[in-house]
Amino acid sequence: MIPSKLLKSTLILFPLWAERSRNWPELPEELTALILVRLGTVDMISARKVCKTWHRICSDPAMWRVVALAPCGYAYHINLTSVARKAVDLSCGQLIDISISNFGSDYLLQYISDRHGIDSFDL
Repeated sequence: MIPSKLLKSTLILFPLWAERSRNWPELPEELTALILVRLGTVDMISARKVCKTWHRICSDPAMWRVVALAPCGYAYHINLTSVARKAVDLSCGQLIDISISNFGSDYLLQYISDRHGIDSFDL
């Protein structure tokens, strides 16, 4: 149950918030990119499905220069090898740093190396 004092203050502030709300699709793409790049790799791949603008932004190879993947929490049911391959492909040769922890295979390392000429990995 919400305390009545909090409820009253929320009701008073809501109209002020509503007047100042933003139209998120009108946010400049550069600012949207700065926000989206802070997502994890798995979330950024999912964000590509939100709308055309986010798909375009999240498909920019510059967004995939650094990739970090590790199994954790909700991500255990996700095939991280497939996610890593997708991230490598989206980087279009601009990948400069990839970190894969607690998963992976010789096949994945070979896949990354073949596409980017990377000679060393941090595992």
